[in-house]
Amino acid sequence: MKTKYLFSKSSGPIDESTLFVVVWIGAGVQDQRDKVFFESLAAGSSDFLFKKYDAEQADFLQTLDRALVMENSDPRLRHLHADMSAKKLRTLLKSGLYDEWARTFFAACRGLRRMNLSANSLYHCAANRADANHCNPLT
Repeated sequence: MKTKYLFSKSSGPIDESTLFVVVWIGAGVQDQRDKVFFESLAAGSSDFLFKKYDAEQADFLQTLDRALVMENSDPRLRHLHADMSAKKLRTLLKSGLYDEWARTFFAACRGLRRMNLSANSLYHCAANRADANHCNPLT
């Protein structure tokens, strides 16, 4: 069984382009190593957030969502989230490609939202575009 965590990296204030990543971590040895790695990032810098996803985190995201909509009045500028394996997130962070992946994902989401795709189609198209942005797509 895996546990749900929330990860984010932001070097400034949270805005509509801040990406929140839902990470599923199991009881396996590698998953636990990844969890320690993510926890050390969050403990060592205020740029990172890594917390177990619970009611408090859900309320935080909902409050953030409402604030961004009120601030921008464009419902397409809601907070972005992505689901990612611990392995993929670790690989992106250690290779230094996380920021580029997030920027590509965000740009693809903004462009695809104009096409009125379903949320599921939009997410998968944007994630595929961000993955394809690299020479070796990450899985």
